[in-house]
Amino acid sequence: MSSAAARTRQERGFSDPFAEDPEAEDREIIADPLEPVNRRIFAFNDRFYTYVADPVTRGYETVTPRPVRRSIGNFFNNLREPFHFVNSILQGRGEDAHHAFGRFVVNSTFGVGGLIDVAGEHLDQRPRNFNQTLATWGVGDGFYIVLPVAGPSSLRASSGSLVDSFMHPFYYQEAEVAVAGRTLEGVNTARPYLREYDNLKRFALDPYIAVKDVYERTGGVIE
Repeated sequence: MSSAAARTRQERGFSDPFAEDPEAEDREIIADPLEPVNRRIFAFNDRFYTYVADPVTRGYETVTPRPVRRSIGNFFNNLREPFHFVNSILQGRGEDAHHAFGRFVVNSTFGVGGLIDVAGEHLDQRPRNFNQTLATWGVGDGFYIVLPVAGPSSLRASSGSLVDSFMHPFYYQEAEVAVAGRTLEGVNTARPYLREYDNLKRFALDPYIAVKDVYERTGGVIE
């Protein structure tokens, strides 16, 4: 599961697939016309998570002290503040834009390039992405897509991620630097979500439907 997919569910996470959902009647069901193809990609992702991502992230967590992992996470979070700022403006969220701008300036200067979340004591992080911006503008989800490695998405969410990638500093780096950075970011953030995925899969009758249900509950949008 990629870091982008993980961040999408950062504040909500996976939930009990057997729990009663009080918002079920109001939740929009995303069309899944590509289900046969999606299921094959889902099966590939499941093997990737089990045999590649899980052991790699376990090993990384074992050899990398928690303070170091936290600092690396802070650094990558700080790199995203500029497009949190842009998307907050596009969504008409002035206070969120203020938080994003303030966090980036403070953490970049006093937080050793973002390694320390100095601003966190006064300005909480408010992630805003272009998927949310499109939703704010009234653009629908489109249809459900399972992306290789990245996991559940939708036509709107994958389009939003593409636009966000153009605002990421890695986009303007050499390919080797960008790949190394993305990989480190993913490995550094994926472990908790792999645990949640494993728990969900263990108790779900149909893991594909269970993961899709979780995605529909969040819609790929952090409120």
